[in-house]
Amino acid sequence: MYAEVAVDFPAGVSKTYTYAVPAHLTLSPGHMVLVPFGARTLPGIVFSLSSETRVEQPREIIRPLYQGPLL
Repeated sequence: MYAEVAVDFPAGVSKTYTYAVPAHLTLSPGHMVLVPFGARTLPGIVFSLSSETRVEQPREIIRPLYQGPLL
């Protein structure tokens, strides 16, 4: 499973990034998650989930920040 995540990064870029969802996590759109972003670890919001990805080797979501979706 893969997630499109809007990362909280002040670069003025309006796009989502693809991350792999570890098998032990159950996520849905609206979940706030912690993701690796370059050399940093940043929060982001899951926008959508899919079984397919266009990214060759997406990095994994680290963990959800809250138990349920925020949005």
